[in-house]
Amino acid sequence: MSGNWFVRAGSFTREACESTLQSPRGSLAVLAGLMGLSFVARAVSAGAKPFWFDELFTVLMAGLPSMAKVREVLAAGADAMPLFYYWLEKQAGTLPLDPHVAFRLPSVAGYVLAIAGVYFFVRRWLSPAAGLIAALVLALSPFREYAIEARPYALMVGFIALAAAFWQRIDDGRRYPLLLGASLALGVASHHYTVVALVCFGMAELTVVWLRRRWRWRAWIPLAAATAPFWLGLPLLLRFRQVAGPHYWAKPDWTGITSTFPLSGLPLAYFVPWILAILVALMEWSRLDSESLSGSITRHGMALPEMVLSGSLLMFPVILLLATHASGGGYTLRYNWPFIVGFAILCGLASQLYLRPRTAALLALAFVLSLFLREAFESVSNRAAIPGPSMYRRCGIWRKRRSHWSRGFPLSPPTCWNACRCIITAIHPL
Repeated sequence: MSGNWFVRAGSFTREACESTLQSPRGSLAVLAGLMGLSFVARAVSAGAKPFWFDELFTVLMAGLPSMAKVREVLAAGADAMPLFYYWLEKQAGTLPLDPHVAFRLPSVAGYVLAIAGVYFFVRRWLSPAAGLIAALVLALSPFREYAIEARPYALMVGFIALAAAFWQRIDDGRRYPLLLGASLALGVASHHYTVVALVCFGMAELTVVWLRRRWRWRAWIPLAAATAPFWLGLPLLLRFRQVAGPHYWAKPDWTGITSTFPLSGLPLAYFVPWILAILVALMEWSRLDSESLSGSITRHGMALPEMVLSGSLLMFPVILLLATHASGGGYTLRYNWPFIVGFAILCGLASQLYLRPRTAALLALAFVLSLFLREAFESVSNRAAIPGPSMYRRCGIWRKRRSHWSRGFPLSPPTCWNACRCIITAIHPL
């Protein structure tokens, strides 16, 4: 008797979880709770991680007395990041928080915005469960490590993901063209290479033109306006290329393409459920013939412009490499991160096409539990690693560490600080 009660309770719980994850409000509530948890967990992780070399440029530049001084140092070729990004970091640095957290808060916000943008894009296109799967694929990928880095890569991805959701709704009201232009402009103002993502949106819009036989100016005008921060920052960017270009370490290289896509998180170490999802998808796919697959595509309303946008974002590394080859710009793997938006969206598409609704809901539940456990574990472990006030007094704002690996070579935080300070002081007195 008790065994039957246990079975009925388990069945009721499973059905409740499935119905919650398949409903728009239920999936949004689950995602909102996970985003709040992720924000807190990423902030705690940021407080336990020392700054590395590039981040120290951010801290020192944001610590200059005025934005006029920041512009002078950028004009001397100290860094290639846009002026707006340093203004944003300057505001973040005034918060009454541990500097390791304060200067990384914009990146944590970018990570959360990326999760939200992917969810709303896929939910409107496919289903709430598929949107949750796509959002959690991004949340569980190695991209999460850039949410605790005081550089603009997470912001770039977050604004692109939001722009994709606004672009998708551009015919729904007057506010969406404004939101599309604002999100892309903020992305370009945070990192110059966001302008390359406009090529992806342009390809999707050309698909709309081909389907509708007319130009959708409410999309093209915001896309054109979003390039304004790039043109305003171009003189500083050209100055940086003149000063550092001949000796810049990050040269365009085709091996960057093959090295980027494994960053999507497919390795087993990042999340087991996605490996299981591939196996389940293959099992489901083997049961579908060509007619049923075609019917599935028709039933789910696969929109060609959305497929073009997600596919072109997946190919962002190729587009960026071609652009940097042509312009002589710098290129390294972390510039490619916008591809994770297209990867996550296509994962949601795969779950919609190849999985039954119940299987997709159970997969979404597995991802929810994976993210919850990972964030909870990292919050507890990183919280225990944060040193006390006495260590702050001995080391200033730096964590006391014997050494840490900074992109391949061991440097203590004070050594990084002194190196960056000497470089910027040589360019412009602090």
